[in-house]
Amino acid sequence: MEETHKTLTETADAIREEVEQQVNEINQSINETAGGIRKQVDGQIATVNKSITENIDLVNQTLNDAISTVNKSINDAVSDINTSVDQQIADVNKALMTGDSALKSQLQTVENGLKQSIAQANTGWDKAVKQETADRIADANAKAAQAADQLLNEKNERVAAIESTQQIIQDINNSLATQMAQISAGTGEQFDSQAIWYFDNDREGWTSNGGIPSVIENGWLRPTNHATDAYITSPVISISGKAYRFLKLRLKKTGTPVVEWPGSLAL
Repeated sequence: MEETHKTLTETADAIREEVEQQVNEINQSINETAGGIRKQVDGQIATVNKSITENIDLVNQTLNDAISTVNKSINDAVSDINTSVDQQIADVNKALMTGDSALKSQLQTVENGLKQSIAQANTGWDKAVKQETADRIADANAKAAQAADQLLNEKNERVAAIESTQQIIQDINNSLATQMAQISAGTGEQFDSQAIWYFDNDREGWTSNGGIPSVIENGWLRPTNHATDAYITSPVISISGKAYRFLKLRLKKTGTPVVEWPGSLAL
């Protein structure tokens, strides 16, 4: 009887040690899982813009609260299991004192039941923590994607505004270039002339030193060749300086001659 009592007592102690070891392993697994989850969440959130930092902090805080709640629940469950084990061992010891022959079988049943309970609790808590973590990560990713879309839309709007501004500037430059070309060609402006010579058919009354000037294509008048003093003279015209304040000419130099307008104009 004493030997049986000793054997059952040792078995009960072994069960208690095994239960404590399994509980410690559960706590260690939960802590490692929580640490790995926190690293994974931090790694994914690190690439998100500053605008979603508050959401990430909220996720981390909620996750920490959830892990704390899980740890508390596990500790409470472990405490309940230890209390139950102590009570059952006390019951076994009491039964041993009365010489119950079926105690060994009952102890084995208790041991199997405890192992099964621990395994079920471990599986349940593991699934709960993983599901909670997956939900939090999915929520953080969704918010990060939304923030990224907002940043992309803002970037596209700014690019469109810049392109529109560049197009406006280009249109202004084109318009300015057109106006300058018109001014250079003598078009695009109102010019009330006193006299105008087109030189499209003849010299229109102009003369040249040493001969008759020639008219070439595109409305140009060319002086007669002269060794020392080549020039052309316009017909006599009377112009009121009060009414006509401008004289507009188009001169084209060929080679390197000296072009002069005696007394008034030098080029």
